[in-house]
Amino acid sequence: MSLSGGIDLSKFKQSSATGEPPALKVASLVATVTEKTLPSVIAISKTVPVILEFFQGSASAALETAVRARSGQVYLGRVDSGGEPRVAAAFGLKTPQSLFALVNGQPIPVFEGLLEESQFQAVLDQLIAGAATQGVVGRLIEGDVSEAIPELPKPLQEALELVDAGEVDKAHDLLTKLKLENPKDVATSALLAQVTLMKRTMELPHEEILESQPNNFEEALVLADVLAAIGDFQSSFDLLLSLFIQVTSEEQELVKARLLEYFEIAGNSNEQVKNARGRLATLLY
Repeated sequence: MSLSGGIDLSKFKQSSATGEPPALKVASLVATVTEKTLPSVIAISKTVPVILEFFQGSASAALETAVRARSGQVYLGRVDSGGEPRVAAAFGLKTPQSLFALVNGQPIPVFEGLLEESQFQAVLDQLIAGAATQGVVGRLIEGDVSEAIPELPKPLQEALELVDAGEVDKAHDLLTKLKLENPKDVATSALLAQVTLMKRTMELPHEEILESQPNNFEEALVLADVLAAIGDFQSSFDLLLSLFIQVTSEEQELVKARLLEYFEIAGNSNEQVKNARGRLATLLY
């Protein structure tokens, strides 16, 4: 399972030349989130902030009303805490009814337990304002998503279908072959990096690792992987960059390779990636 965010959809869309906020078509401003659909929801969080509602029993109609009143400035993803235990574990869910946010792929705890309906408006206002400081100022448009984003090349679509079917090893083999055939293809590189991360983390106890303190180099790499897998790229970058100056030259090569993989997944336009690249370059040269 990968929570790092699928292919960055912005790679397949031209940015606006007029400076207007980016727009993205979605089937609905509110959707049920599962293990399979979470990567696409994380991708949406690069255009607008996402509020994730983990619920038990029934979801909040009042929260949906508040989200729709924002006219595409925010997206609501609903997660059945009991029905999607791997998603819940990946976010370190402590209570079955909680709110999280996703901004530019990064998860942010919002509230544990049941929030008063009167507080929804303030929470969404703060989320939208906070996302704007990170450059996430787009807008969603409800409509036919088949026209919103160009289809992926058939081989990459086949790889995604293998992942959805649980055939992660086969998807990895296919993407490795495609990468050898076309090493400069950005989409292939990004998807291969994501599936590689998936292979390393899909069976790991995410919550246990996130609550632990690494005692050696290998454990630090595992923690960095899990942080990247849940979309907390900033923490994974900070961990590896601080680790870089403490380890041997051979281990530094492993850290560098891991960072470059995360950069592929997060996308070169990500401000966190730009900053981390600069820090890595300083350490290297």
